[in-house]
Amino acid sequence: MDTVVYAVKTGWAFWLVDHFHWLWPLCETLHFVGMALLVGIVGVLDLRMLGVAKGLPVAPMQRLIPWAMAGFAINLATGFIFVSAAPGNYAASIAFRLLSRCPTPAKQLLW
Repeated sequence: MDTVVYAVKTGWAFWLVDHFHWLWPLCETLHFVGMALLVGIVGVLDLRMLGVAKGLPVAPMQRLIPWAMAGFAINLATGFIFVSAAPGNYAASIAFRLLSRCPTPAKQLLW
């Protein structure tokens, strides 16, 4: 595992975050926006499919799915930067290992 951490720490994402101190907060903000897009849109659509708010038509909400996919892509990119910039924080985390290895509901809903 130390070899992987060293290899990631010598990469471009680590260098960017190390030299541009504003990049980490920007990535956190974008990660939050991406998560809000993903969970908000997919969550509302799922609740509608379960029968909540039956008066709302499904078709207009389905047009928002590309925005949810954009949120997923934002989270994927910023998550990669987080892991690349601070691999030691994530290498020992059981939660991160489960997140990266198990199919998440977001992956199942969007792909």
